[in-house]
Amino acid sequence: LTRIVSDMPLPTDNEMYEAVLQNSLMEYDLYDVSSNTLEKLFDESYYPEGGGSRKSYLGYRGDMLYFDQSRPDGDDITKVLWGYDCSAGTLQELYAENSTGCMGGYSTPQGFTRSGQLEFLFLQSTSDTLHIYNAADGQVYNVPYHDPTLDAAYGNAENYGRPIAVTGDGRVLVTDGYVQRDGYPVDAYGLIDLDDYLAGNTDYQPVQMWAQ
Repeated sequence: LTRIVSDMPLPTDNEMYEAVLQNSLMEYDLYDVSSNTLEKLFDESYYPEGGGSRKSYLGYRGDMLYFDQSRPDGDDITKVLWGYDCSAGTLQELYAENSTGCMGGYSTPQGFTRSGQLEFLFLQSTSDTLHIYNAADGQVYNVPYHDPTLDAAYGNAENYGRPIAVTGDGRVLVTDGYVQRDGYPVDAYGLIDLDDYLAGNTDYQPVQMWAQ
């Protein structure tokens, strides 16, 4: 959870309200449902230095909590992945990437979980690769999602290798071209082991699609 920490109550007047916020903190807390208690994790200025956004929670793995932040970088945006280690009580920058060259500029990372814990984060995509952060080893992998030889069959680079979900046995469900249904193309899907996926393997196991 987050809450504003201020030396005085927040006034109702807009100008005074903004003036108080300039000198306030945004506190990030861990809420224990069983005991109905809050534990402070960390805090920062309500308006982060350099005009960056406030951190957004993405998920957890073990004792590590993951947060996303956007920072101005000239005419572009740099996306920053933060990790808060609950056991050590430390916040660290795990990865940063400028939006230049990324498809769509920038977006919020998409987390993929198994049994409630993060397996990996889809950070950004360029014209031919997906940037995937693997929570298990803290590494970023460039996963191919556009094979020019498949253009004739697929017709859309974004419909090849993009992660959709993680299955209970640890495989990744990805888009894998199209199938025809009632005369219209619809997404086709494939499955692949996570390690193989991160290694760039594209030998997907086709998923049998439902048909009328």
